[in-house]
Amino acid sequence: MARPHSSTCNEQILKQEEVLGPFQDNKERELVKWLIKNVGHSAAEEFLKLPMRSLHAQPQYKTKQQLYDCIDDLPQGEGTNWKCYEFEYEGNIPDDKDPSDMKMKKENLEMWFHDPLEIIHELISNPIFKDVMAYAPIQMFMDPEGQNQVFNEMWMGEWWWKIQEQLPPGVTITPLILSSDKTLLSQFGGDKMAWPIYLTIGNIAKDTHCQLSSHATILLGYLPVPKFNCYTEKLRSIMKYRLFHHCMTIMMKSIADAGLMGIEMVCADALVRFVYPIFAVYIADYPEQCLVSCCMENRCLICKCILTTKESMTARVLINAEELPACTS
Repeated sequence: MARPHSSTCNEQILKQEEVLGPFQDNKERELVKWLIKNVGHSAAEEFLKLPMRSLHAQPQYKTKQQLYDCIDDLPQGEGTNWKCYEFEYEGNIPDDKDPSDMKMKKENLEMWFHDPLEIIHELISNPIFKDVMAYAPIQMFMDPEGQNQVFNEMWMGEWWWKIQEQLPPGVTITPLILSSDKTLLSQFGGDKMAWPIYLTIGNIAKDTHCQLSSHATILLGYLPVPKFNCYTEKLRSIMKYRLFHHCMTIMMKSIADAGLMGIEMVCADALVRFVYPIFAVYIADYPEQCLVSCCMENRCLICKCILTTKESMTARVLINAEELPACTS
């Protein structure tokens, strides 16, 4: 059983306390960090059984189980819990096991995800990001006359200003950046696929949330990747599209509510702000961009050009925000 800690990791950082957890000193912590990142379980077991007297490192644990128990005992933030949502889809193909042909084939699916609101709270309250976090839009210019505006971060964009003007004074916008990429798990056998969804926030500087080592982008969940053999081939692709939007509706339910009403959150500088999480960016490849925007894959996502003039730059007419729903329906 892990030993209880009087404070979380975030609280210790804010108080400038050394976050050592169960380790004897910083040298032991660095050794464990190296073992976890570069050495497998079996090799770690062999390393811990080496004659340690000939080495300077003398950790307190002798087996890999003791090592990983020590890892599990590290102080953590509030963290987020996994949720599981189960689906049952009844197709339009008769079940072969039913002699009466009255029952249709079914497919059961699972979607595992975190509450995105908890992830946002974890990111915006993390004191590690205190110096790279913005809570309000700003304008920056390259010249004293204010003619050449700089657009270097999300909070410098016109979009943030327009949204901020529609909300009560003093509130903080948290722009959500989602990303996804369906991946074939070829190394794990068969034709199994994973469809991870990741989440970060635009309040964090782009150079930080683009670094994997910063942990500013967090796994939100896994979308189900169905075969849908219970449907005919003609209906199968449509049902997959509908499943995606149904899953995203369920996954982002807490965001939809908080985006309308706002919610109080403790931020990285230890101040409490009234936050409005608002969907801003979805990063994906072209097929997923079409899926997200409800657009046919042989059409353009951002202009009105028809299929035959798709490659002509002169034929591209940008879609106005007011016309977008009509163009994607």
